[in-house]
Amino acid sequence: MLVLDTSVILNLLGSGRPRFLLTHVPYRVTAPAQVIEEIRKEPEIAVAKDASLFDILESGLIKVVEPNDDAEQLAIALAGAPSPDDLDDGEAYAIAYAVALGATIGIDERKGRRVISEQWPNLNCLFTIEIMETAAMRAQLADEDWAEVVFSALRYARMRVPSDKRADIVKLIGKDRARTCPSLGYVPM
Repeated sequence: MLVLDTSVILNLLGSGRPRFLLTHVPYRVTAPAQVIEEIRKEPEIAVAKDASLFDILESGLIKVVEPNDDAEQLAIALAGAPSPDDLDDGEAYAIAYAVALGATIGIDERKGRRVISEQWPNLNCLFTIEIMETAAMRAQLADEDWAEVVFSALRYARMRVPSDKRADIVKLIGKDRARTCPSLGYVPM
């Protein structure tokens, strides 16, 4: 099972290919209701998309997790933790449900990942780009199509890419396009 945080869902939507990607991940994909409620507006993208959030939920590609008292209590504690460990509701609920269900979590935010590493060092955490890479490999997506999916998520959803993967992503999408993606940081000429 894979529990998604808000930014991961937004990144998948921003890719323009959320249905395709979610169809090829090797997990049953879930999200807490609080995460879904945080998505007030989908990324506006200039490419054709294969599904909206409504479509994804309706088709069951992302299932809203059933209420769980242990997860709810943990989420409230995480959201109400003293600074700098306090989390927004989406992160708190995604982490709490992943912990309570013994699931993998899809999360990009530094603070959430830091809290996880300190409190649950054995919890399996995936960045959006790792989830997308797995789906692309399983689907045997052509490099040029993969580059378009990644560029769209970077451009329209400002997907965060871990520093150890940035050079590969710049090489994949090209320096000119990478320079238009602030979430990649500085891209040399």
